[in-house]
Amino acid sequence: MALDPLLDITFNCEGYDAQGNYGKGILYASASLSAEVTGLDYLSTLSANATLSGISIAGNVVTADVLTAYAMLKGIVYLIPSQVSWVWTTKVGAVDFTVDKTQEVSSRPMPWDGWTYKIKKFGNSAIVYCQNGIAVMTPHGVLWELKTLMNVGLKSKNSVCGTDDTHFFVDKTGILYKMDMNGIEVHDYSNFLSTLTSATVMSYDPRLKTVHITDGVLGFIFSASGLGKGPINITGIGYKVGTFYITAPGTITTDPLQICTDIIDLGTRGVKTIYEIDIGIALTKPLYVAVDYRWNKGQDFFTTPWTLVDFSSRANITASGIEFRIRAKVLEYEVIQIDYMNIRYLETENMVDA
Repeated sequence: MALDPLLDITFNCEGYDAQGNYGKGILYASASLSAEVTGLDYLSTLSANATLSGISIAGNVVTADVLTAYAMLKGIVYLIPSQVSWVWTTKVGAVDFTVDKTQEVSSRPMPWDGWTYKIKKFGNSAIVYCQNGIAVMTPHGVLWELKTLMNVGLKSKNSVCGTDDTHFFVDKTGILYKMDMNGIEVHDYSNFLSTLTSATVMSYDPRLKTVHITDGVLGFIFSASGLGKGPINITGIGYKVGTFYITAPGTITTDPLQICTDIIDLGTRGVKTIYEIDIGIALTKPLYVAVDYRWNKGQDFFTTPWTLVDFSSRANITASGIEFRIRAKVLEYEVIQIDYMNIRYLETENMVDA
């Protein structure tokens, strides 16, 4: 927006007006400004109401695109620290946070800035999960001992789940942890979980002892066997009067269960031809296998078509190369565990079992 130089006019407020009156003086305005500051991190929008007073003077009306005003704010400002990182305790069975002489009601800040996301029971203690750290609070009489566990906070306010003696959580960097009475186990998987967003939700299934990790775009299932892909929109799992419930904002869809081995060369760098795969697995649904193969490390893998495993747990499949990956999938939901996998192949016209 530019100023038209033709409208850049200087007014003599002590001169004569259009009616011949002298010395009407300078226009003045009084303003009152009020606002409520709710926290150092989040400020309300300041608002001002102004009233213009003076003697009306008849004359020409001058309009401009830009009006510049100068104001001075006076008064006493009180800054009250934000308490989003504080934890409050009450008397047993009460919801009243009024402080009294018993010292049973207390409040204290956590060692970090940011929000306190969740407080979960853990044995006789409470674990405080925060935006920028994790702590444990242990009662001693009416007092609480605070101990820092980690200086890295949660991925989101709902990226923690579990029972009263076992917790699972994902930190800001995407590392998955399990905490029980024996300590904290690091399971990592950050190469997958680091891409989760602040909408991450974790839910624990006590029946299958699995953890669902979702954010509406990605979905994973963690179990004692490792991490796998799962539904993307599960937001809660629980039991009530013996009935299993699962919640989601929409239809829950499950992709076909699929696993893939690491790269294998079957113990030799020569060219090999796989012709049969024998899989030991307890399964009632149809199982399919495929083979990724390539002839050197600089190549992308090629993949064979999916082949149905027969009633004797064998699949006749052909793939030649130096390096391989074995794939398996089930089109319907089922919990599976592979006991063994035998790969039969030919090398320099010799039949070999691996």
